[in-house]
Amino acid sequence: MSNFKWTSEQDGDLYRSLSSLVKHNGGFFKSLGQARYLSKAVDEEDFRSPKLLKDGFGLHDAHLRGYRTVIVKAHVIWASANGGYVGRRSYRTASWMFILDDAGVVAKYKLHRTHQEGSSQINPQRTELLWSRPEDQQTTADNLVKTWALEAAQKQREKVAAHDAADVVPTGRVTVTGMVLSVKEKPNYYGGYNSPQTVFKMLIQDDRGFKVWTSVPSQIVNDVARNVRVRFDAKLTPSTDDPKFGFGNRPTKAEILDGTAEA
Repeated sequence: MSNFKWTSEQDGDLYRSLSSLVKHNGGFFKSLGQARYLSKAVDEEDFRSPKLLKDGFGLHDAHLRGYRTVIVKAHVIWASANGGYVGRRSYRTASWMFILDDAGVVAKYKLHRTHQEGSSQINPQRTELLWSRPEDQQTTADNLVKTWALEAAQKQREKVAAHDAADVVPTGRVTVTGMVLSVKEKPNYYGGYNSPQTVFKMLIQDDRGFKVWTSVPSQIVNDVARNVRVRFDAKLTPSTDDPKFGFGNRPTKAEILDGTAEA
């Protein structure tokens, strides 16, 4: 029997997301938001040289230039019936490479390895092309990229207009009422010995337009989420870089108002 485990949670998420696009959407990203999100997950270093892609990984000539690449890995461990390992050959690394452009997945490869003396390396002669975008879909890809570029430009104009219309962050202790834009769990660098190792932070857009970054008050920590409206009191300090962005200190009297949490 064998035990399959992704090298990291991100590897598993990327494989499932990109493979789902290949299987159900012709490889194309479903939206500008998804394109941005998945592109962020791929390192800029994943623009590998054509020589490396051909000689080191065995990719086809059509996929050597102008694309972003990402490799996802998993570990497979074989065990005997009594739970023990079956020798040094019991541990294997499974790898896949996805080729991406601005429209989505261009190709999906399975990378096979040669194993010897307790180590392994990719064997470019055994690389297997699992899927490739048909050539007749290139016009669709180009149109998607153009559409998303127009959408991104419109969103940027709206963002600038909203920022221009927003009030500046007031100074001192005030009541903040607005929508939660995000909630993040962060390391607690300032807590004492018995303090929790992490704290929750949230970004709020006040009804007056300005944004505030602050700790989540204990009264609402179990209920706060993106797209929930909240109200609390806090001492606000405007950012030195942007007077319409501020930091909240010691938030109190917090309550959840109306609004729907986003899963």
